[in-house]
Amino acid sequence: MTTQNLEAGAQPRWKVIGPGLLVAATGVGAADLVATLVAGSKYGYALLWTVLLGCLLKIVLVEGAGRYSLATGKTIFEGWQSLGRWATVYFGIYIVLWGFVYGAAAMSGTGIPLHALMPGLSVETWGILSALLGLALVWFGRYEVFEKFMALLVGLMFVAMVGAAIMTLPNLGDILRGLVPSIPEGSVINVLSLAGGVGGTITLAAYGYWLREKGWITPRFMNVMRLDNNVAYIVTGLFVLSTLIVGAELLYSAKIAVESGEKGLLDLSDILGQRYGGWAKYVFLVGFAAAAYSSLLGVWNGVSLMFADFVGKLRGLSSGHPDTRVGGKYYTDSD
Repeated sequence: MTTQNLEAGAQPRWKVIGPGLLVAATGVGAADLVATLVAGSKYGYALLWTVLLGCLLKIVLVEGAGRYSLATGKTIFEGWQSLGRWATVYFGIYIVLWGFVYGAAAMSGTGIPLHALMPGLSVETWGILSALLGLALVWFGRYEVFEKFMALLVGLMFVAMVGAAIMTLPNLGDILRGLVPSIPEGSVINVLSLAGGVGGTITLAAYGYWLREKGWITPRFMNVMRLDNNVAYIVTGLFVLSTLIVGAELLYSAKIAVESGEKGLLDLSDILGQRYGGWAKYVFLVGFAAAAYSSLLGVWNGVSLMFADFVGKLRGLSSGHPDTRVGGKYYTDSD
């Protein structure tokens, strides 16, 4: 279905979904999976309700960002800019510092599972190679290419994470009891990390930019944007729920502890391999690598778009100027 048909009022179809896949892929990184896995290993299904709450909150927040972009024709940065000069200064400092810090962390997080899959190269080398490929995809790739590649990573994540949950034969009764809100002793930090980590971070702001790259730029795209956003957080919720199930069924019931950080997922891959066979370990590692790398690519693309918008506004360019879009002058080079 074409953009013109959607604007004319035709019913949206599942094949038009795109920006939401970027949200799902970017919002669930290795750190989020580890936080969920640890919560499941400590408290079983007791914190399952926080996953549902986090998804509902993010649906509302991200839809708000999408509605603002479609209704006003402005980017989220233009909205922040209207708050005053302080917001522009704060945003400029924040996005540069955060972008470099996260970029370095994401490279390391991607190198860990790739090294486990192919130990011939070190974690550092895999991180550098991942960064170079990410640079090429972000710098030279069109939005359509980027979207399709991210969809592939989402598929790998889905097979690995949901497949691991199904193998553990989850207890339906325990899952239903986990929907009743409760806060076990000492779990406040876990509650906050679960509710806040369900597809959060930079994707909340980047969604409006991806809508623009998709060509959804007028209020007539409201319905398809809602569908896209809802699907994104259904998929995100399934990823997080699957990880919690694995933590509850495989670790909590057996009283097995895993390390914090990305190495906790390596521990889990070893446990899966011991229980179900070597193939299960490697399938999970592929999903782990896809989750880490999709977050790297999504953040690099989204932050680049926001930075390009920031530079473009400082130089007086209109909203949606080609220089601030994917492949534009300020997207690839701010000189």
